[in-house]
Amino acid sequence: AIAKLTVMDSPLLDAIAAAAIARISELSALSLSRTAWAFATLPIEAEPLFDAIAAESLPRMSAFTSQNKSLTAWSFARLALCHEQLMASISSAAIHSLSAFKSQELANTAWAF
Repeated sequence: AIAKLTVMDSPLLDAIAAAAIARISELSALSLSRTAWAFATLPIEAEPLFDAIAAESLPRMSAFTSQNKSLTAWSFARLALCHEQLMASISSAAIHSLSAFKSQELANTAWAF
């Protein structure tokens, strides 16, 4: 809601990013993808958070739903964060599950690649 209100509280957002990194292994696939999406919409530097999200997402890609894959791909692409291994993992997983993707998820994934 902070971003929606156009209120930029950098100390709060930095603290949230640090808290997410500290408990990254506790986040579900949904929480990982939503955290990536939320920070991708903000005009702040959060590369350490995205590095942690990528590292945690890679071994768990099989648990990602079509929504999780599309949000994660969109988020990294939105920020032009080139994480080739993560994007290759999303691509491979998506190819085998495209029938489960909703139209918005297909569009977001296509845009990301």
